[in-house]
Amino acid sequence: MKKKVISGVVSFVILLLVIGVFIFIDLASFPGEIKKPDYAMQVVTDGVKSTFHDGVIYRYPGQIPLLEVSGDHYEMGLQYGVLLRPEFLKVMPRDLKVLNWASESLGVPEPVVAAVMKLRARNFIKRIPQRYQDEMRGIADGSGLPLDDIVATTLFWDISQGGCTGILMRGPDGTIIGGKNDDSGSLGSVSGNSIIVRARAKGYNTVTQLVASPSGMMAFMGCNDKGLTFTVQTLSVKKSNPNGYPVDILTRMALEECSSLEQVYKLLDRYPDSIGGFGVAWSDQKTGQGAVTELTPAGWGEVEMNGPILWDENRYYNPEMAKQQSAATNLSNGDTSRDDIASTFPGKSEYTVEDAINFLRLQTGPDGSDYSWSGTKNAICNYQGTQTIIFDPKGDGYYVAFAPYYSARHDVYHIYNDFSRQPVLFMKAVSINPVVADTASVYMELENRDKKLAKLVELARKYPDDANMQFVSGFHAYLLSKMDLFTQYCEKAYSMSPQVVEYKFFAGVAAYEKEDFDMAIKLLEGITERDLKYPAEEIYRLTLLERIYAAKAAGYSQQKLVLLDKYDAKSLADDTKGVFLANW
Repeated sequence: MKKKVISGVVSFVILLLVIGVFIFIDLASFPGEIKKPDYAMQVVTDGVKSTFHDGVIYRYPGQIPLLEVSGDHYEMGLQYGVLLRPEFLKVMPRDLKVLNWASESLGVPEPVVAAVMKLRARNFIKRIPQRYQDEMRGIADGSGLPLDDIVATTLFWDISQGGCTGILMRGPDGTIIGGKNDDSGSLGSVSGNSIIVRARAKGYNTVTQLVASPSGMMAFMGCNDKGLTFTVQTLSVKKSNPNGYPVDILTRMALEECSSLEQVYKLLDRYPDSIGGFGVAWSDQKTGQGAVTELTPAGWGEVEMNGPILWDENRYYNPEMAKQQSAATNLSNGDTSRDDIASTFPGKSEYTVEDAINFLRLQTGPDGSDYSWSGTKNAICNYQGTQTIIFDPKGDGYYVAFAPYYSARHDVYHIYNDFSRQPVLFMKAVSINPVVADTASVYMELENRDKKLAKLVELARKYPDDANMQFVSGFHAYLLSKMDLFTQYCEKAYSMSPQVVEYKFFAGVAAYEKEDFDMAIKLLEGITERDLKYPAEEIYRLTLLERIYAAKAAGYSQQKLVLLDKYDAKSLADDTKGVFLANW
């Protein structure tokens, strides 16, 4: 009897293990099994226009798809999946590359990353309104992709956004012009995968959004037929809340349910906790109100638009909300490069769409230098910008630009509310320096840092007379602790342009690494906190001087403690180099 019991237990355990293996195999496969739905035969195409049920899509040459879906949320998802199936299949290799890159970056096997994503996705879909669960099932049924994949990639974009710049401007006749540079961060270029989607949901406001990838209908910029617009910019938080609400769900709910900014505030009061940190720039065309709502896992706050212009970048403007930021981020996020550039924009009582585009194209700082190509400074129009959008203040569509990098500086097209009208060129592109474009193309590749460094070094050899190209190679060598390359290229950059303070700083670091302490002191002492853009750089400068300049060590130590206290970072006092490296 005892042997039978033991045998039964062993069999049960083996069964559980077998089931577990099959579950893991299912979770670990990405993408899962792709089916060819019967719906594909029901699509009717006439030139640039294709229809399925009440859904219609326009694919104009050289433009992104313009899609309109109607009905309940499942039916809208179904139309979305069927009509965008070609785009789903096109983007799949990119999504696989993102997964591979994430696996390599984290040092975790790809099947494990895929399994974790899908487990999080299954938890995620249970917490969102039923109508969006239905919509995602419709997308899966229409596209033939597994539901897990649809939900996982939707969630992946929500937690992986990079830096962006949002803008609100007073327009003519009391209107507000809202716009955004969408910076895709380290995920590589999403250019060519975007879609504009108008959703006419039964019983809700009509919503139009610029979707960065066909993975799902959620987005980070959009408007509704009641005059509300929004754009999302990523913020930092001490600790994310996996059980909070995703920002793309909150904004979609707001557009569907709200007709005014005041109603948006009431909705956020009902859902005060988000997964991460996000600044959302809202405009309310009916009332002429504008504001940025700063969403965090511990509540939300707002910054009202009281003047003719309000910009929103990847930092908190509400002091109370800024307490959500981590110490490490405080040290790396003190850069005000884009704020400095924005402050140079001409002041007016009212602005035009052309003004908004010119703002989002800005790269020159108050000192006259090009911040897109000056050390580690960050321009408003930067290499991560893959799409730019401005909402027409009169409600007649959107002004958009798409590119692998520096999108705002490319051709800007007017896309009309009536998708049957072909988009027209609104503003022509402006020039981009070839060395800057070549470097941006390397930055935006989904490759590991070693491969990127090798390509940057090749560019340094290709452009031997460009000081910043030498600096870029040296800086990235420093991040990878390739000290021979670091000292070689950073010293060369400084010798070519000694007036650039950041080159001088890293030349001082190079001298320290070579144990040429007299030269390190000479270079580092000639720099002040005001000269450097990042608190992490200044604290690291003080740390090095404290170590090698005994006569002034106490003074440098005290200055460093004051700064650490200012940025709530005393806990990081013993690892300033590690903090500096980790934030790049």
